[in-house]
Amino acid sequence: MTSLIEIGRPSDFALLRRAYVGNLLSIDGIKCSNFSHRSTWLELLGPINGSWDLERPFKVWKDNNGKYHTEGVSTCGLVAEGIWRRMKVDLDALYKPYLFGSAITRAVTFAKNQNAWFTPASGKRPEPGDYVVIGNGLKTHALTCEQWEGNNLMSIDGGQVDDKNLQAIASRSRLWHQNHNPMLEDREVQGWVDITCLPYRGSTCQVPAGFVTVNGVTTDKYVYTGGYFVNSNNNSWEEWQNGRKIYVFAESNRDDNWITLYDASRNIFVSLPINGGKSYYAWGGSKEWVPLYDVTWRN
Repeated sequence: MTSLIEIGRPSDFALLRRAYVGNLLSIDGIKCSNFSHRSTWLELLGPINGSWDLERPFKVWKDNNGKYHTEGVSTCGLVAEGIWRRMKVDLDALYKPYLFGSAITRAVTFAKNQNAWFTPASGKRPEPGDYVVIGNGLKTHALTCEQWEGNNLMSIDGGQVDDKNLQAIASRSRLWHQNHNPMLEDREVQGWVDITCLPYRGSTCQVPAGFVTVNGVTTDKYVYTGGYFVNSNNNSWEEWQNGRKIYVFAESNRDDNWITLYDASRNIFVSLPINGGKSYYAWGGSKEWVPLYDVTWRN
């Protein structure tokens, strides 16, 4: 599995969100049934008195007296909060032995106390890196937003199951139904934690090795079907297709939302959305931006 390195935590909100997403992408596809993934599971789930019950499928049931019982462990909230631990969110419970059943509740309570909890009534939607809670009761689920593709929220979630019915982490896509009570697929959106509003410990965080290049410059790679744009060295960019470099660009501008590239050989600009989405191009001297590819940021 990808090793972790310590870097200075980005103060820029866009870069902070990308650090969260970089951590998310590094754990996509891990399974409890694969023993080589076990150290990553233990790191994400955090400290516990005893051991994590990862060898049995998670299930919950109610007995004849109305008492609930569980076996195994549901990891949705724990995985999302494991990313918080990597980013060093200043929530004491993350660094102490886990109190069974406290995942999600501890995160939401903490966020509300920090004015970091938002609901659909705010008129906003979650952004990349945000901790989202959907459903109610036994169907409550926590996920972390990776990006948006139109009205589909793309996430990487714990609490999924592998081919042996054990816990897994997997990419998901859910349609956001914008109505009186917004839904993700068939579950009501309770709200989400805006990670830019949270307090953090110290000035560093953990990210996957390879997240930064030499000199601490963030590595950018924007993938589309059939190819990608990659920051090859500081402000130098390349476009690759089918294993072949086809164009070279210089980064001409960057703000909180867009990276603008320029190819002098063709006199063409390409604009990449910082957090993924629709990219655009424009010929030099033209003010008309033309839709290009749907791109996804990868580190």
